Amino acid sequence: GPPPPGAVPPPRSGGRPAITLNQTFGDGNTAFVVSGSGFAPGRKVTIRLDTRPASPYTPVVDFGGAFNYAVNQSHEFFPGKIPPGAHRVTVTVGGLSRQMAAAFTVNSL
Repeated sequence: GPPPPGAVPPPRSGGRPAITLNQTFGDGNTAFVVSGSGFAPGRKVTIRLDTRPASPYTPVVDFGGAFNYAVNQSHEFFPGKIPPGAHRVTVTVGGLSRQMAAAFTVNSL
């Protein structure tokens, strides 16, 4: 249905889809949040970390063309902390043929 009164309208067509991370460095307990904007509403989002299988949690792009996803918040990629080192988040949004990626580093503390 239509968005509720006072809601922000969806982005205009032609907007460039993009993803960002809330931060690119932290420790194994850090909440690395990948955010997307400029996508078609209602599309399913697939999230992968490094070479691991896709997360069982699939966000859906909201009516404003955006989504957010906290990496490993439910321990879907690692049973505990995210291990030290460089990591790559890969995002695929339904209906798009290309993937988008962002990187972050976990320190050894």
